[in-house]
Amino acid sequence: MTDTPLKVLVVDDEPDIVEILSYNLKKQNYIVFEALNGEDAILSAGKNHPDLIIMDIRMPGISGIEACRIIKHDVLTQDIPVLFLTADSDEYTSMNAIDAGGDHFITKPIRPALLIGMIKELIQKPELMNARTNQSFHILLVAEPKHDISMLDESLQRSGFNVRWIEQYSKIVSEVNKRMPDVILLDTQQKDLACFEMCHSLKSSSSFKHSRILILSEKHDEKTEIEAFNSGADDFILRPIKSQALIRRILTRVGAVKDSISLQSKVDSQSHFVIDRESYSVYLNQQQIMVSRKEFELLHLLAGLPGKVFSREEIFLKVWNRPPAVNDRTIDVHILRLRRKLGNNYIHTQKGIGYRFMI
Repeated sequence: MTDTPLKVLVVDDEPDIVEILSYNLKKQNYIVFEALNGEDAILSAGKNHPDLIIMDIRMPGISGIEACRIIKHDVLTQDIPVLFLTADSDEYTSMNAIDAGGDHFITKPIRPALLIGMIKELIQKPELMNARTNQSFHILLVAEPKHDISMLDESLQRSGFNVRWIEQYSKIVSEVNKRMPDVILLDTQQKDLACFEMCHSLKSSSSFKHSRILILSEKHDEKTEIEAFNSGADDFILRPIKSQALIRRILTRVGAVKDSISLQSKVDSQSHFVIDRESYSVYLNQQQIMVSRKEFELLHLLAGLPGKVFSREEIFLKVWNRPPAVNDRTIDVHILRLRRKLGNNYIHTQKGIGYRFMI
């Protein structure tokens, strides 16, 4: 355990359980916050930013699952591990808990020794958990080789981001064709006009609809900042660069579109998917594909983890919120419709198991 006491938020609508858990946690030198309902849990998570949340699944009003979903949707609290308490050990409840963003669950009655061991496993190395979370974000850094840029590159990689660093604006398009970045860090390089023109050109393309562009500049005047935003920039960062503050701003910007999926084929650079949950829209090679709500949810599930095989049971639980019935062909019908609209190259059948998305 670190020298600084770790903070735990305990949430349960039964005061006796909260009291018992708090007592055992305080014996282990944890700082404990308490909440008796989902609404107070959400407020406490944002205010106190605990290292771990222990939360009952079934509570009146906002349930533990719904509270978890809200906490995980907020960029400021999304990295906090959530350990669910439940009296239900069935698979359906477990799947709902995991789908909401829960990291683990433990069934009641609670054994303190087991609980403490599980807590240590979840939060003993929070910096590694954050790094694993950030690994899914790709950053394209466009800047001349300078000391502060080198330091920024190292900080981003230490935080778990996938970073590609190029020095010239002319190479941006070819790099993007290899892999669509979530964020582009664009240094003005004392070439404001060229930088802003590049930003405007990128933002004018529908392919970059879900990429965030942050401009780095040495100029502190308001006119330059306004020109940067007018060119389409999502943020304007002044030098000297404060790496940790910049990382938080990157997470905030990416968090605004984390329900969107952008996929570029490693084999065929022309195959590019954008799946946007906010508007329930699907784009293939910049062409919108009209899909029903359930078709969208099914595609969003499969494409969210390319290569992963989803079982039929798992798909039913996550998309239709129920276990499959005997001889239920609902999934097969929706897969057939998606293949007709997207082609047969993306959704693959794993015989006897389920389906996976490949690009």
